[in-house]
Amino acid sequence: MGESLEKQQSYHNPDMSFRLGFILLSAIFLVFPYWNGLFFHPSFAYSAIYLFSILIILSIWWSTKKIQVAGWSLVDYFAVGITLAYLLAAISPANYEHATIGIIRSLAYLGSYVLVRILLAGGISRVSFLRVFAASGILVSLYGFATGFGLIERAGAIYDPSGSRRLSSVFEYPNTAASYVVVIYILTIGLLTVSTRRLEKFVYSAGLFMMLAFIFHTQSRGALLVLTGLAGLIVLIAPKGGKFTSVGYTILPALPLLFAADWLGDAIKSQNQIIGWAVLLLASVITGAFSAIFDLIRKRVHVEIYKTVRWIIIGLILLAVMLGVAFVSNSLLTKLYSMFEQSSLVQRFVFYKDAFAAFLENPIFGNGFQTWKETYQSFQSYPYVSRQAHGYWVDIVLDTGIVGAIIWLGFITVCFREMVSSWKNIAIEERRITFFLVLGIVGLIGHSFIDFDMAYGTMNYLLWTLMGLAIGPLAVKSQGTIGQILSRSTKTDKLWIVVPILSLICLVSITGYAISEQILKKISIGGINPEEGLKQAETGIVLAPYRSGLWMAKAKFLNDTLAVNSSDKAKSTKVIEAASKAVSMSPFDTNTSILGASYLAKHGEGLKALELFRQAWKNGKYNSQATDLYIINSKNVGAQLYDKNKNQAKRHFENGWLAYQDAVNKIQKFESLPKVLRIEFSYDLSPASRLAAAESAFYLGKYEQISGILAPIVTSNDKKNEAIIEQSKLLLNAVNQKKGQPINETEVKDLSGKKKELEKYYQSLIKVEPLVK
Repeated sequence: MGESLEKQQSYHNPDMSFRLGFILLSAIFLVFPYWNGLFFHPSFAYSAIYLFSILIILSIWWSTKKIQVAGWSLVDYFAVGITLAYLLAAISPANYEHATIGIIRSLAYLGSYVLVRILLAGGISRVSFLRVFAASGILVSLYGFATGFGLIERAGAIYDPSGSRRLSSVFEYPNTAASYVVVIYILTIGLLTVSTRRLEKFVYSAGLFMMLAFIFHTQSRGALLVLTGLAGLIVLIAPKGGKFTSVGYTILPALPLLFAADWLGDAIKSQNQIIGWAVLLLASVITGAFSAIFDLIRKRVHVEIYKTVRWIIIGLILLAVMLGVAFVSNSLLTKLYSMFEQSSLVQRFVFYKDAFAAFLENPIFGNGFQTWKETYQSFQSYPYVSRQAHGYWVDIVLDTGIVGAIIWLGFITVCFREMVSSWKNIAIEERRITFFLVLGIVGLIGHSFIDFDMAYGTMNYLLWTLMGLAIGPLAVKSQGTIGQILSRSTKTDKLWIVVPILSLICLVSITGYAISEQILKKISIGGINPEEGLKQAETGIVLAPYRSGLWMAKAKFLNDTLAVNSSDKAKSTKVIEAASKAVSMSPFDTNTSILGASYLAKHGEGLKALELFRQAWKNGKYNSQATDLYIINSKNVGAQLYDKNKNQAKRHFENGWLAYQDAVNKIQKFESLPKVLRIEFSYDLSPASRLAAAESAFYLGKYEQISGILAPIVTSNDKKNEAIIEQSKLLLNAVNQKKGQPINETEVKDLSGKKKELEKYYQSLIKVEPLVK
């Protein structure tokens, strides 16, 4: 019983079903990342469909073979608890579509975790998974360089805001690409410390250089800091018996990179394929050769020389690296310095402060998946656009509240406790693997806490797979093979009933989502007649009734058909219902509220439309369009009610006026922000909303305020706003008349005689009696 669990399981070859499961799961890391890194919803859907299909097929296969799995522990229940947290958050979500997708995503990650645990129990070794990860890291790096050198043209593979051409590879965001490869880099070092195959060690050592060079040319500060920290942990606490090897492989690729970095950087900027590929491949081969030499020396040193001499060799390698930094590549230091002088870190702390305000809205259960994306505009301290919170911990707390955060922390804590408790019972080689798996988990979580890595499906699959690999394996009992059945837990006979049923439900849901996505894309392209578009939208609603975009599409096509028959009251009611449903599905989305309000206003629901404009204004603190529309419509409704109900009219005029004052304060606040926060964002009021605010002030008797509001308009010569300029001039004359001051009679006469609408407008102003005296 003193042997490791892995050793005991190695006495039998894995069943064909387990081999197939391993091969199919490997595609998540070797194939699916090339759909934009499995970024947000649409591309993630394909991997989820694939994974749930695997789970259904394998679970049915294993049930027919009467395979039993045992060894479930507390950490597995915490893993299930994370999905339950997303279910609880869906009770009152910020967006029903995102909340639903969040549940499916959590079940997909849980499925990958369970599948890994079962595959390990069935005899698949952890080394096999490390080989898959290493291959994935090399492929992602090569793909990144292929796009950098200009061999492959793909949108998003190069991040180039200022001519820097940062490599992004398959992730469309360089920091996430770097984070992924950093983790794989560390896992590949772990693979090299236990591998005994010379060719494999040469290939993966060469791959280490490719990965390190890729990480550097993503220009990700966070990834470089995480990599440095993980390298430090290897030096300090790597398991005995492999520390020398681990440290050597960690720093070995750094020396060739010092000589190759400038060449590679120039090749990326100029898209020089010949120089780029020649340098990359030559440096990779040199690294592989260094690895072979290092391995030969390591074995000799281990056998013939004292331990202190081994560290002299490490010291010599470090000295060579330092000399290279000092004398070989000054531009390398310049590039490193430029990475760390950026200011985005300051903005992240502003995000975190705003996230706390959002958290207080629903602190217990949260508001469902992607709460930040939906609600940040309601709480932002200054105008910025950031659909991600740049912090995994922020997403966990906002999405699932205190309950979800406690469950997540419990999952991590119990997972590490399991690893520590099993440490003494496993072989030295297995300790090394566990150590590097833990480093991978720490690195992945560490970087994701300051960036939005976990918005990508691939990063979540990686995290949950590493968790499953790091914990002690389950046990399997089948007709032909008996693994170790752990006495501390019971076997789960119902697993093969629960898994396929739950996977089938998720498969149907996510397939419906994927089809509805194609419907929305087809609708967005345009060129569809209203009848056909209405059928498409209704089909999408059947498949994914939680998507506000489909309900709004239905409202649009119903509205378009009314252009032919505008007297159809029943259809008009359906437009209002569909638009209202769309807004209810996505209550925090400013654009949805604005569009819904426009349909309600068009179909005679002015007061309800005004409420939606107000909702858009509140949820879009720095959304200029929402502010403009709320001020304008508040004035319009107030003017309509002026002769019917002056108290209600006064309330709407006051609301519009307060919205204007709030906007003016925000503009002043934005202009006083420090330069580091003055990103490319404009927040201002349109001439139309300024005129509406001045008209509200006129009805409220705030005559002294009006000239200051209209001064920028009447001095403008903008032909596009000619009608607004003319109305503004008449309004100023009406103010003077109310104040008993002289008016510009010539101007009033010319403008009133120019258009009947202007004459009517001026006369209506003269008749107004102020609502506040």
